[in-house]
Amino acid sequence: MQKARVFILNSLSYESMAVRESRIVKAHHETFRWIFQPQGLPPSDLRSRIRYTDWLEFRSGVYWISGKAGSGKSTLMKFLCKHPETMRILQRWAGDARLVTLNFFFWSAGTKMQRSLQGLLQSLLYELLGEFPSLIPTICPQRWSKEDVFPSRCGPWDIEELSQAIRRVVNHTHATTKFCLFIDGLDEYDGDLSEFITFLNDLKALPTLKLCLSSRPLNIFEDSFGSASVTKLYLQDLTREDISSYTRDILQGRLELVSSAGCSTNIDKIVEEITKKAQGVFLWVFLVVRSLSSGLSNGDTDATLYRRLRSFPSDLEIFFEHMFQAVDPMYRQQSSCLFQVALKSSKPRSLMVYSFLMEDDPDFAINLMAGSYRAEEAFRIASRAQRQLNARTQGLLEPQHPVPRFMHRTVRDFLLLKNMQEMLANYASPGFNTNATLCRALLAEFKT
Repeated sequence: MQKARVFILNSLSYESMAVRESRIVKAHHETFRWIFQPQGLPPSDLRSRIRYTDWLEFRSGVYWISGKAGSGKSTLMKFLCKHPETMRILQRWAGDARLVTLNFFFWSAGTKMQRSLQGLLQSLLYELLGEFPSLIPTICPQRWSKEDVFPSRCGPWDIEELSQAIRRVVNHTHATTKFCLFIDGLDEYDGDLSEFITFLNDLKALPTLKLCLSSRPLNIFEDSFGSASVTKLYLQDLTREDISSYTRDILQGRLELVSSAGCSTNIDKIVEEITKKAQGVFLWVFLVVRSLSSGLSNGDTDATLYRRLRSFPSDLEIFFEHMFQAVDPMYRQQSSCLFQVALKSSKPRSLMVYSFLMEDDPDFAINLMAGSYRAEEAFRIASRAQRQLNARTQGLLEPQHPVPRFMHRTVRDFLLLKNMQEMLANYASPGFNTNATLCRALLAEFKT
């Protein structure tokens, strides 16, 4: 019987299930604290009107976190779904019942499972059955009977079966358990949004379950979840103090490291200008602060730091174009290849694949002998590829090991703009074919 339970749980699991959450940056220690203590803020502060904790303790249905691109929605969702205060307040809502919290982070640049309803449902059901393993025979009776005797006879899960199983778990435990689901990035869902919202509303109707959702402010989400001010927030309107605290902390820390070199920059005015220009976009702040930190390390004077700051456009798309244009002209052909493969590949590819994309010989993969690279040689190639990616993508494609990824979803959106697609095509080598180029790199990876 235990073996059958393991088979059923394993049939729900997939490789990239927890990857997205693990890649979301952890909230800076000075940020988002206000969401748990809005009553301590003056009435003139917009944050004082946030009623997230009231929703946690007293309300059902949906709490919607809306924010424009790069405003920090995913970071906030990760902060909330793991925070002890969230659990403490939710337990008051649950009373004597058992509290179960689940989360899922959609990711448009990830695998199909990371951006689909199938992936969401399998992840949720996997977590639910992990919480209630004794219910598996009741929740999945047909699979249980087959898995118990013929484990190979069960086919893949379909949407209807997954949906029904989730509802059965919630209904079967309604007298003893309450559920709170945190689902991030609804706008990154790759499917029919109207049907998806119908599914979410069906979940919302379950009396012992509620949902904390986040997305960009698309009309369809505003219409569905934005009617009540007490159960929503617009993140970019609330993070001015967070941005100021983060900027001051990072730059002050860098300043202290370089103070022995005679740097005496007064960062107050820099912090004020960054906070004003940011317009609630934390991603923009991160990029600017990273550049200014580099400037401090280089011994930039105050005047140089201000020139550096004022050279950055406040619009993210223009900022990305600024970074893209900073690629050395010598590398632009390879840059085009790297970006086009990253955009069109069905899933994120390894650092080794990217290293092979930069090989000049088109017959390299065919001529490569199987098993050509020892472990230390493969490590050396991957390390070199990290440096090459940095130079050829200016950080828009982060050269992380083992799998490089776009710095942010907004980078992918930017590169898919018509003018950027035309620019990438113009920079590409004559006769460039994305699929053929990727196939050669995958063949080389296979041979290693």
